[in-house]
This record gives sequence, structure tokens and C-alpha cells, in this order.
Amino acid sequence: QRQKQRERETERQRQRRGKEIEAERQRQRQWQRETETEWGERQRETEMEAETERETEAERDTERERDRQRQRQRETETEAERDRDRVGRETERDRDGGRDRERDRGRERHRERERQTETEAKRDRDRSRERERQRDRDREGGKR
Repeated sequence: QRQKQRERETERQRQRRGKEIEAERQRQRQWQRETETEWGERQRETEMEAETERETEAERDTERERDRQRQRQRETETEAERDRDRVGRETERDRDGGRDRERDRGRERHRERERQTETEAKRDRDRSRERERQRDRDREGGKR
């Protein structure tokens, strides 16, 4: 009789312990799910912030480029006015040769400005790419 009672008690304890272990496993799985969800949300927020920053930087680059183009346009207009004044002062005899030289010089100035614009645009693109790479490296460093 006592033997059976002890066996039943031992069996009950074993089952109780099994239930406790299973409950603990459930709690751990739930904690892991919550942690992963939290981490995923933080990751998405970080990525969205980085995307916004890239867009803002691109807008700034575009605006700087527009400002430079407007400045060059103003310079070109001023030069054109000076050229017209100079041509107006030249004599009839000098005008034909002078026009050719002015046109050639004007073309050369125009080509030089275009080269300069391309160089500046390339430099801005390179800087932008480097900033983006650095942000990516910083973000990668933050994950570890």
C-alpha cells in the first residue's frame, strides 16, 4: 500500500516538474518572440531614418547644383554684356576679325565652364556616395 502511494506521489512530482519545465520553455519562447519583434522594429526605424537622410542629402546636392548653375548664368549674362559693349566700341574694320576672336574665346570659356560643372557634379556625387557608405558602416557597427 505505502509502496503504491510513494509511486503515485513520485509520478505526480515528475508530472508537476514536467509542466513547470514546459511553462518555462513557453515563457522563454515568448520572450524571444517579443525581443525579435522589438529588434525588427528598431531595425526598420533605423533604415527609414537612413533613407530619409539620403533623400535629404540628395535634395541638398540638387539645390547646390541649381545655385551653381544660376551663378554661372549670371556670370555668362554679365560677360555677354561686357562683350557687347566691347564690340560696340570696336571700329568697323576690326569688327569682323574681332567677332571671330570673341566667338572663339567665348566658346573656350563656355567649354571650360562645362568642364568645371562636370568636375563639381562628380565631386558632389562622390562625396554623397562616401557619406552613404560611412552611414552604412556606422549602422553595421551598431548592429554588432
